[in-house]
Amino acid sequence: MSMILCAIMVATALAVAGNANASDVIRMDAGTTEWTKRGMVLDATCFSIGVQYPYVMEDGGVYKMWYAGLNAGVHGDIYYATSSDGLAWFPQGMVLSRPSGTNYAAAPCVLKGLDGTYEMWYSCQKSISPRNSQVYYATSADGISWSPYGLVLPIGPAGSF
Repeated sequence: MSMILCAIMVATALAVAGNANASDVIRMDAGTTEWTKRGMVLDATCFSIGVQYPYVMEDGGVYKMWYAGLNAGVHGDIYYATSSDGLAWFPQGMVLSRPSGTNYAAAPCVLKGLDGTYEMWYSCQKSISPRNSQVYYATSADGISWSPYGLVLPIGPAGSF
């Protein structure tokens, strides 16, 4: 199952990038070592720039994807889509908006704890130049309604990594 999930994440990353062709998406199916082209999995036409940074998990027989939807002016938020097979995706809308004072929220990484709580770490940037992304954190009971905790990994002092 983890190989399938990883393959879906790779395929989704290619398709969601916004500039992939239908023939660019490749997937490895269970029980095989061969990759198969499957086509684009999420249409990004409702965003002026596109969609990026998909994160996919299989949860109770449903594939769930959180991704960044980006619009002109480099403004973006976190969106959510679901799928029963990892190929046909159904956008569910925005689930987490960028914090005040930031240009975008992107690169979601979502985990589901043993207690059923979803946790998301994501990047936000205050300006385009210099690039100064910081890591934020949010929790959710259902993966859709998120409670932002806020900044958890700020930029270090000058000269730090």
